[in-house]
Amino acid sequence: MTEETGLFHIRFTEKGKQVVKRMANLGLLIMGLVAFTQLGSIYLQIKYIIRLTDQHVSGPFELPFYFRITPWINLFTSILVLVSNFYYAKFPRQLNRCLERNDEDGANQAFQTLLKGMFIFLVILILDTAELLLYRVVR
Repeated sequence: MTEETGLFHIRFTEKGKQVVKRMANLGLLIMGLVAFTQLGSIYLQIKYIIRLTDQHVSGPFELPFYFRITPWINLFTSILVLVSNFYYAKFPRQLNRCLERNDEDGANQAFQTLLKGMFIFLVILILDTAELLLYRVVR
């Protein structure tokens, strides 16, 4: 009995390979759109943070804690979305290359790449949930 090193053995039909190719192409489009929106969000969050540090914006009044911390959370979340999106877009391209070479070990690595993206997305969801709870507590 031999020891298995990968997660699983996989065989794709020609139709399955075509689906993975379409998924890879769509992943590139999605990655581009997500990068565009998140870079815009990062720009706006940095601009907002800079305005918060300006004494003339808030005048003699101090902003509540929630409004001071939220831009930082959103900035960090936007960066994580970019990283997570990179892994999601990398997965189908990596899997597609493995299918072309009939490389089962590479396919297993592709699914590990997907798992990394999912883990980062879980962190994003936890941060978003924490932000919502923070809003409910300090409101």
